[in-house]
Amino acid sequence: MESIVLRYDKGESIGSINSVDTGMATAIIDSDDVLSQLQINQLIAIQSPKSGRYIIAMIVKIYRKATDMTLNDDEDEEDTSSAFNQVRLVFVGEFMDKAGEQSNVFRRNVSAVPSISALCYKIEGTRLTDLMQTISNKLATSISPLAIGKYTMDESSIAYMDGDKLFQRHAAIVGSTGSGKSFCVACIVEQMAKLKHSNAILFDIHGEYSSTDFKIDGIKQYKIATPGDLATSEKLNNNILMVPYWLLNYEEMQALLLDRSDQNAPNQAMIFSREVLAEKEKGVEGTIYEHLITVDSPVAYDLQTVLTRLKSKDEEMVPGARAGSEKLGPYNGKLTRFNQRLENKLSDKRMGFMFSLQTEEKSQNWLKDFARVLMKADGGVKVIDMSEVPSDVLPLVIGLLARIVFTV
Repeated sequence: MESIVLRYDKGESIGSINSVDTGMATAIIDSDDVLSQLQINQLIAIQSPKSGRYIIAMIVKIYRKATDMTLNDDEDEEDTSSAFNQVRLVFVGEFMDKAGEQSNVFRRNVSAVPSISALCYKIEGTRLTDLMQTISNKLATSISPLAIGKYTMDESSIAYMDGDKLFQRHAAIVGSTGSGKSFCVACIVEQMAKLKHSNAILFDIHGEYSSTDFKIDGIKQYKIATPGDLATSEKLNNNILMVPYWLLNYEEMQALLLDRSDQNAPNQAMIFSREVLAEKEKGVEGTIYEHLITVDSPVAYDLQTVLTRLKSKDEEMVPGARAGSEKLGPYNGKLTRFNQRLENKLSDKRMGFMFSLQTEEKSQNWLKDFARVLMKADGGVKVIDMSEVPSDVLPLVIGLLARIVFTV
């Protein structure tokens, strides 16, 4: 029979709970000597109201709190103070002696918070080692274990994460500079690549996962086209990704091109969207999509043609009230700044991955090939080097790629 990892006598108690919240508690520590031995992030076992269980908590604060006491006697009153030792604890899980046919089961949730005056015990020595190994062994035998390092509390135990649970949730890896965030991500990605049915995309913002050192089986490296890549033919076959402007929806186009502080911004947005939709409708004439698309539809169109028409609107003169006279058109002079911004984007080599399109990127079939590259059935991890994307449009580009993946 497997021995129980956590088992304490009452005499081993270091203190008791004096306040409880939904996810944390405070405990009074019995002696100064015990308090001096405690450390931040140390694990504590708290007596659970359910038999055969301990609530596992982590120390996040250690302090001595003063309390005022008044002593009364026949002659006078004297104000004195005393101090008691406290620690603040955050619940991290629950340890059960038995769960069905399993022994020594740790779960990252708490089924019942501790009672007031519940006894607290230190988890140290062989108990800490056995607890860490219990957690590691359970995760190591899960379907998709990911080894991320070793526990600082017990370096003989490997720290694992359950891959299935990690990828089904939102998650963040946080830490100070130099704490190992990038190394942790690299470990996870390398192990993801070895999983049988992995299929993931990594947006490599700074190019740290796009070096030759990170080329292993199961990892495919792509990059957003740089100015030197714009003349390359068959870019997708050469692991070069373009992000054509015609994939942008109405909101993204406004964010990229519109200056909302311009008093003519509403007119500019309206005219631009109308001209874009007109060009997109030309591209689907005679197809099953005729009269069904919107300005958000990912239909290839010629932005240079749109710019030419906007310039015409900006310079347009219309017949005046008198015969043979002319007056300014309704949008004359109101599109000038917008057109200048659009021209600057079209000529900016840094934005070539979006605006300097060749024939293949202007084809409607290009989107199908692009989606196949990002989401191909043979899976693996696709690393996209985005280090050359200008920082002011980086969030927009990432959002666009993520939207395509989510939608398709």
